[in-house]
Amino acid sequence: MFSFGEEQQYDIPVRQVTTCSKTDTKLSTVPEYLNNLSKDCFSLEELLGKINADTVYFGRNKRGQIANVNGNVIFAGGMASRILPNALLRSVPNALAQGEGYLEFDTFVVTLGYFDDCARLWNAKLNIVLDKKMKLSSFYSSTYPYNCTEFSLGKWSMVKKQKFTIYHYFIQSKEELTGILEKNAPYTAKWAAEKGADVRCMLLAPQIEILSKAGYLFADSFIEYDSISEENCVIFNRLCQQGTKPKDIFKTSKMVYSILKGELDLEIWDCYRKLAKLGKIDADHIQQAYDQNFKKADLEGLNSILSKQYDGKPVFTWNSLMQYLVRLDTFEAIEKKEAFMLLNDYLSMCNQLKMQPRINGDSLKREHDIAARNCRNRKNKIMAERMQNNCEKMKKYDYTEGVYFVRGIRSHDDLLDEANQQHNCVAAYGSRIANGSSYIYVLREVAKPDKSLITIELSPDGRNIRQKYLAYNQPVRNRSQSEFIDRWMKHNRLVG
Repeated sequence: MFSFGEEQQYDIPVRQVTTCSKTDTKLSTVPEYLNNLSKDCFSLEELLGKINADTVYFGRNKRGQIANVNGNVIFAGGMASRILPNALLRSVPNALAQGEGYLEFDTFVVTLGYFDDCARLWNAKLNIVLDKKMKLSSFYSSTYPYNCTEFSLGKWSMVKKQKFTIYHYFIQSKEELTGILEKNAPYTAKWAAEKGADVRCMLLAPQIEILSKAGYLFADSFIEYDSISEENCVIFNRLCQQGTKPKDIFKTSKMVYSILKGELDLEIWDCYRKLAKLGKIDADHIQQAYDQNFKKADLEGLNSILSKQYDGKPVFTWNSLMQYLVRLDTFEAIEKKEAFMLLNDYLSMCNQLKMQPRINGDSLKREHDIAARNCRNRKNKIMAERMQNNCEKMKKYDYTEGVYFVRGIRSHDDLLDEANQQHNCVAAYGSRIANGSSYIYVLREVAKPDKSLITIELSPDGRNIRQKYLAYNQPVRNRSQSEFIDRWMKHNRLVG
């Protein structure tokens, strides 16, 4: 629990109780308490004093806490990644920097939340600037405290389309929020008390009560606010909205929310939602997949495969795909997980090659490998065409003297050969050669023109060597080779 210095007292604004109708959605006057919140606050410490430390502790969702210790406003938390939610940090990307393997920042944004007396959510951005960069991975280091040098509280606005969120720091106590819930939804408040549900969950998503009473098992995982993950929060908002009946709450088809009633995993719910949205399956298909305990990866594979088309028509229907999977298992010993992966990859390559998939053959693996080879050849051909113009330009800096010569890469095949001989990653430089951002040269002995010796990356103006390596990226230590390279660079500067 936090403690503020007893010698300093703050005038805490009185929250005026107003009367309003829950159906009055046009009322958008900012509550007087919020307007007065930052009035005459010249420091973050004073603002937190008005809010009250215990309130901030309750409202923080255990993803970071704000406290005043010995007159210094600091920010503390458990795991480094939970100091403040990543979503908050993303709102100030320019303030983030990567240094010495640590994520560093000196500015971030906190979203403050407030429920008015009609249970409507208001929020505002609290921008905070620290006196030094905080290193997330060294949070318990001796760099405490982090002092606030500058802060600003943005304009309060009412959330018109309220969604479930775990990224608000509510500035009301548990008792205040409970009172608001009791005033606006007394039966829900009673149920929440009996169930042990967090009042924040019930104010954000009152439909949780209805879903729980209707027997939807996942709903009970949304009554403990501090344990809800970001991923589940996102899926919940895709799947549900506020309503008084399941048919009004769910944003997916009845066949999905009827069959998956006993499913706890929201990722599975999301996969079936996507399949139903695709419109290629019916209730029997969903029941069949659910009875066979299809995993998330299986369902994602299903979704992708059923979406594939050739000549404007689906490659597979549900029934033809199920029959094909049985055939693969029976005659090719390819189980479901591998089948989805191979088939999805194969259909994607067929799409690239604009060729009709062969799904009546006797070997999916063979067809997959042939398509992979053809895709590779196509990619190499395209890259070779893109590179050719600059390969001609590189001849300008070719140079021979004594036992050594150095020349530019002649083609894409030449680049692949160099990478293969040298066991390096220069094959990935094809696009750089094509766009003229890098030139690749090979240094070899005149007596052995086909045997790689040194790979060199040169700036396009021929004046600077960016890197030079022997095989396996070993440094060049041979004196005669180094001296030859020096003379070559002098030659380049002369030819310009």
